[in-house]
Amino acid sequence: MKFGLLLVLLVMDGPSPLLSNGILYVFDSFAITAIDHAGTVDLDAAEATGKPMELTPLVPPQHFRNVLPLDLSIVEFSR
Repeated sequence: MKFGLLLVLLVMDGPSPLLSNGILYVFDSFAITAIDHAGTVDLDAAEATGKPMELTPLVPPQHFRNVLPLDLSIVEFSR
């Protein structure tokens, strides 16, 4: 069994995961440094074979404010 890295952030309006509602949120700022154009097919293949995904670097990185990053994006948060 192989495990991949996945970050999921959930913001809720109460302490109980079953009795709470999700709250919408965005990040103040971040930069996308690379993306996977092949989509989830590439992610599934990487998990099945251990072969790294085919990432396309964004040079220069694309900076965003007050939004959420898209799936299969490599994100850099500033301090």
